[in-house]
Amino acid sequence: MGERTVRIRKVKGSNPSVSTIQESSFCLARQKSFFVVKDVGVYTQTDKTEYVSDIMSICGNNTFWDRTWESVDPKRTTANITGFDMAEDVMIRFLHMRHAENICDAGCGCGAYSLKLSRYGFFVSGFDIAERAVSLTKELLSENGYPAESFKTADVLSTGYADGCFDAVVARDMIDHMPICQGAEAVNELLRIVRPGGCVLLTLDMTDSEYESEPHIINDDGDYLYVQGKWDGMVFHPYSPGDIKKLAGENRYEILSSGNHGFIVILETGEQTD
Repeated sequence: MGERTVRIRKVKGSNPSVSTIQESSFCLARQKSFFVVKDVGVYTQTDKTEYVSDIMSICGNNTFWDRTWESVDPKRTTANITGFDMAEDVMIRFLHMRHAENICDAGCGCGAYSLKLSRYGFFVSGFDIAERAVSLTKELLSENGYPAESFKTADVLSTGYADGCFDAVVARDMIDHMPICQGAEAVNELLRIVRPGGCVLLTLDMTDSEYESEPHIINDDGDYLYVQGKWDGMVFHPYSPGDIKKLAGENRYEILSSGNHGFIVILETGEQTD
């Protein structure tokens, strides 16, 4: 990545320093150069700007997610898994309807959904960008009597899997934590690793009051980078139907489900037909 200059507008109640921006995990070098800083819904009226340069070391969400999983409280992880809804859901039903057997859980996190897929009879592999998350998934599956050796640490932009090696890929709460331009690249990579006739299932969040209230900056693509507080360094893109079309690109897609919080989307290779 080459050096880029990013113009930042300050906001009342928020003064993200140059070091905060430089140490964040957002891939600014891939984005357009003008950002708007937002803090608790208040926009600055001043024309004062800061110039942040030499950000070539910033790449992806690695730093935020590594830090998050390394510092996670084991009791919280246990509570999340214990309280996870293991009832059959719309994605499980869809996968059974498609006669899928071999599933990749992309961005597996602590493994709760991998465990759920396993309990419903799927053979599950998976990956996460955070090494600690993969370790937690392996521990959870092994403790429950399911194979876990196929889980690995990998980047969704370059998974390392062979072409067409899965019946389907499930990516929950992952693609919406990437800039949308990278999300489109990730979709193509996930479609590459499913067999002909296979599919990719995504969950994509809309925004809500919590996403809006935490201090963040927004670029021209509508990507949020959180610059302070509990999500410092996290990327989020709030999705709309128009954004889903943009994400899918030339690939076929269908919105399987939508609600107050977001969408479940099916993607397949081949051109979209209206």
